[in-house]
Amino acid sequence: MPSAVGSETFGERHGPGRPTGTQNKAVTMVVESLDRLRVCEARVMDNMESGHPALGGPGNVFYFVADLAAATAWYSARLGTAPVTRAPQLAMFDVSGTRLTVHVADEYNQPGPSGTVPYWTVSDVDATVREWSEQGASAHRGPKTIMTGERLCQMLDPFGNLFGLRQPPA
Repeated sequence: MPSAVGSETFGERHGPGRPTGTQNKAVTMVVESLDRLRVCEARVMDNMESGHPALGGPGNVFYFVADLAAATAWYSARLGTAPVTRAPQLAMFDVSGTRLTVHVADEYNQPGPSGTVPYWTVSDVDATVREWSEQGASAHRGPKTIMTGERLCQMLDPFGNLFGLRQPPA
């Protein structure tokens, strides 16, 4: 796919030298995630060149937390994976090509619901609400089925952040 950012992916450029083995799983996940991000960025650039709006899908969703270690452990357990990137102020997870970043709260951003709700697609909203509620999250709004047939629930994580769960219509 031709684009302003090029058609060659990170994996193609670095394919033969890519690490293998279980100890390098995180590196492979990062490379694959970067490849997906480059494809999304290429689509945005193509849209800009063709005069279409230059808005792509969410690339990164930030949740701000007071206790980074606790939030990292909680999200690792819920997502079934370790962060792909860690730094003193944040931990980044790959969630099907979108970054979920837990970041230490600071003078600019604090935990809590404030109007924007990212919805994450799950296969069964009710089962996920039950399971995650047992682990410290709580239902904020819903679960409910809306006019499109989707089942939605807004939840608060144990750190006060609002997120949504979305089950596609049957």
